[in-house]
Amino acid sequence: MVEHALLAERSVCEPNFHLGSKSAMDIMELVHRHMCNTCSIRECHPYMIRYKGEDGSLVAFKIVLMHEGVQKIAFVTARTGPDWRLRSEWERFRGIVHTSCHPLRPHYLDERHGVLLLSFPLDRKLRDIGSLLDVRRVRRLLYAERIGPQGDGWRIQRQKSDVSVASFRPERRVVLRWRVSFKNDLTKATQTDVYFLRLHADPPDARIGEIQLRLDEVGFPHARVLARPQTSLTIEQGIPGHSIRIGSPGSITQLQDVGRLLARLHATAPPSTGPTSTPTRLIETADACCRDLGLVDDTFMRGVLSRLERLRHDVPAARSNPVIIHGDCHLHQFVTGPTGLALIDWDRTALGHPAQDLATLHAHLVLEEPDMAGRA
Repeated sequence: MVEHALLAERSVCEPNFHLGSKSAMDIMELVHRHMCNTCSIRECHPYMIRYKGEDGSLVAFKIVLMHEGVQKIAFVTARTGPDWRLRSEWERFRGIVHTSCHPLRPHYLDERHGVLLLSFPLDRKLRDIGSLLDVRRVRRLLYAERIGPQGDGWRIQRQKSDVSVASFRPERRVVLRWRVSFKNDLTKATQTDVYFLRLHADPPDARIGEIQLRLDEVGFPHARVLARPQTSLTIEQGIPGHSIRIGSPGSITQLQDVGRLLARLHATAPPSTGPTSTPTRLIETADACCRDLGLVDDTFMRGVLSRLERLRHDVPAARSNPVIIHGDCHLHQFVTGPTGLALIDWDRTALGHPAQDLATLHAHLVLEEPDMAGRA
């Protein structure tokens, strides 16, 4: 289903669309033939789909490739749409070239099939990604916000600092993980810190900051926001550790710890203001997603829409005393390390019903580890 999603919206919008049964393997072949510099592609996986009505659709692909004897991860966005729009976007990026160390060329327009391919960090809405991959820009940001060790003699070691992509959602957001190395030229002391830079195409609700401030006040373990240099960019302190690994020894015990941490979150007194999440709004979102998927699987859409209709008649009223919820709760959002368990990625936090977090967590468990879901 996912491999053909690229075609569904285009087929609806343009009856003469010729892409036919284009799949991830076909996209992989296009990238290999027209975008590879000195690399070979090993794997190509679609991981995100967006339908944009008359503007076509986009699918994000995560690509595993070999470049100069080293395995690397790259991201390619495949866009469909009216021919004039694809050509207009291609013209906008036409003069851009990646550095010689980049494994992929920046773009390719396949006019015969009506597909525009863009390789990371090119993005129509996230224009600042490229600059945030530059250690010199990051150094200026950290110095301006007084982040990192302060005092005479401290500087950032450019050659020992590095960046990786933690998450990329084309035209929505990117999360960059910067490992920054500091050195004091006076005392010869060194220090390495990890920061997450979150860049959004549309600035998140500013009231999310009120929730994060409340979590800071009560000492709730979470990724602390260090600065917001602009409305669409935040800098977070990295948390040492790793996400919970499903199926690893002690997973059930860790799942119990997850439950206790969620209970602590939901018991935290919420701020007086904040974004809200209601059952009605969740049903509306599910309805929109279902209709998008119906372009690929009409039977699936009819089945889900009938269930949503029943939910509408039995939707619970919004809580008169909403609590702080995470909003995107799954095991990969829980980091376990030397200081215990912590929650990360608060982009969808809101004031709402605690059942939303529990249902989201359970749904992810059903998909990823059914046995654990049954025991949860």
